Order: sequence, then C-alpha cells, then structure tokens
Amino acid sequence: MRNWSLALALSGLIFLSDTAEAVKVPDMTAASVPVADHSQQTFHHALPHLLYQVLVKVSGNPSVSTLPAIQNVLPNVERFIESYGYTTATDVSGTPQLMLRVVFDRHAISRLLKHAGQAVWGENRPLTLMWVSIPTDNQAIVLSDGNTTHPTALLIKHVVEQRGIPILFPTMDLEDQTNAALSSSRLLTSSQINAMADRYGVESVLAGSIIADNTGSYEGEWQLLLNGTPYEWQTTGTDISQVVTNGLERAADMMANQLATLENVNSQRMVVMKISGVEDLDDYVRMIAALRQLTPVTDITVSNMSGNDIWLKINTKGSLAGLTNALKTVPHFTKNNAFIPPDVGQNTADLFYRWGANPPHSSDEQ
Repeated sequence: MRNWSLALALSGLIFLSDTAEAVKVPDMTAASVPVADHSQQTFHHALPHLLYQVLVKVSGNPSVSTLPAIQNVLPNVERFIESYGYTTATDVSGTPQLMLRVVFDRHAISRLLKHAGQAVWGENRPLTLMWVSIPTDNQAIVLSDGNTTHPTALLIKHVVEQRGIPILFPTMDLEDQTNAALSSSRLLTSSQINAMADRYGVESVLAGSIIADNTGSYEGEWQLLLNGTPYEWQTTGTDISQVVTNGLERAADMMANQLATLENVNSQRMVVMKISGVEDLDDYVRMIAALRQLTPVTDITVSNMSGNDIWLKINTKGSLAGLTNALKTVPHFTKNNAFIPPDVGQNTADLFYRWGANPPHSSDEQ
C-alpha cells in the first residue's frame, strides 16, 4: 500500500452505517395470488406461495424459502394465518381473475424470521422515485404519473408491491421533460439524479434506461441512489419486461441488504477479512465506503497491512453467511477461491476477498 499507510492511521479507522428517512408500507404481511376456484385443495396448494411472498417482502431476502427453519413450517402454514378472502381482479388483458388474499399474523412472521436467523426489513422504507426510460415504436419515453397504466408501469408497480417498496413516478414538469430528453438513450448522470432526489424530497432514486440492441434483445443500464450513494449495474433480456424485472429485483436486493436488520441485536460477532488488491488511498476509501453500507456491518477497524493486502476486523450482526451474502451485492468484491496458505499470528482471517476498482459490468438473465 506504498505511501498511504499514514493516512489510515489518521483516519479514525471506525465507520458506522447510515439509515434513510422512510414512509410506512401498508399490508406488509398480506399477499395475493390468482386461483382457479374456491376449493380447499386449491386453497392449501396456494398457501406456501403466499407465505413465501410475505417472507420475501418482510425480510428482503428472495432466497428466504431455502432456510431450513422456513422449510420446516411449510406443511403447517395455516397456523400463521390471521385472515383470508377472495376478490376478483382484472388482468392486463381485461379478463376477470379470481384472487386469493391472505393476511398472516405479523408477530408470528417476525418470530419465524428471528428463529431462522433472518434479518427483518421493517415497514418504514425509503420512498423511491422511479425514472425508467423504455423504447417505443417511434422514440423512448420516461414512465410518469401520467402513464401509469402503461404495461411496463403496471409491471413495475406489481414487482415493487411484492417487494414492499413504496414508489412514485415523476410528474414530467419542465425540468423532468428536459431530463427526459437527455436520458432517451442513456442514464442520467449521478449529479442529475442527486438533483432529482433533492427536488422530489426522496432518499432513493432508481433510474433505468432500456434500449434495444441490434439482435432484437434488450439491455438495461441502472443506477440506484440510496442515502447519497450510487450503485450501477446492467441487465439483459429477450424483452423489456424481463430486463425491467431483473433491474427491479436487483435494486430491491441492494436496498434490503442495506436496510434490513436482525431482530436479535445482541447477535454480534467479529470477523477478520483479508482484502487483496487495495493499491492506493482511493481504493481504500471506496472499499471502506462499500463495506460500511452493508446491513450486517456495525463497525470496521484496520488490524494490519502488507503490500496491497489489508486485514480488517469487522463487527457484524448475525452469521458469517449473512455477511457473505451482503458482499455479493458489491460488484467490486470478488471472493478469493484460490488456495491461500494459512496465515499465522495476527494475520489469520475468516474471509478472503479481492478488491477491483473497475470490475466488468454484471448482467442478469433469467
């Protein structure tokens, strides 16, 4: 790490994570699915899927159903039900559809997630401005509060409702129209997105620019601004709905990893993490900033440095697996799976990662 070690000694070495202002999300433990009839067989068949919807919404973890404690309760989902009923909704084609709506007991859901060692994302969540540009026959359009019945807008509302993310669309005033002209084929700049967040009074903005490539597929460029920190990624797909869904799910995962907290706040542990590839002070600052945004991380202390390697003592909430899952949302971190000779003394570590300042863009395909 050459000549920047002294700067670390002067920097304080302890970093705390931030929280966002939020709005209350209603019906956190309610879920609905389309059903064919009112039969008991259909009812019981739908219950595990409904419970899964709620657990994902409350925890923010799309893989929550794989946890053993969750798997164990699936044969007895009925004991978590508070109420249920049937409604008729109209799908995008205008066809009436019978829907089963179940409300689960929120205290039982909280206890289940706590028993599973899973973080909980509370009902107070950051209001997110959606700035999504999509191609049409003649030109790109930005979805606004004036075209919320557009099929892609309806898709967005469906996905964010299932993930429990409160959103609003831009009003398309004169300033928005100027930004729309600038974002017809590319993302707005970080400074423009920050200005938009200030103007709308939100702590979170999700911007996406969807374009068609020369093969007939679609590509999406995304940026999530959360608590003043931008996160960028790409998605690809055979149609717009796939690209948009993948982008929204990625954003929801990032938000949950930052904002969800473990019910058992006393479940603390200290993890030693060895990170290679930290070449200068700029790398160090960006690396620490990325770590401190992760939900499990409560504080960070540098324990040792050697060359381009750094050892960090990280105080975390929850399990080691929770920290490694959170690290997956930071594209600059790559798990070091190569054989690593055991260190001795103060250089031992629990996790081994490499930091890359300019990793390749990731893409999500389903």
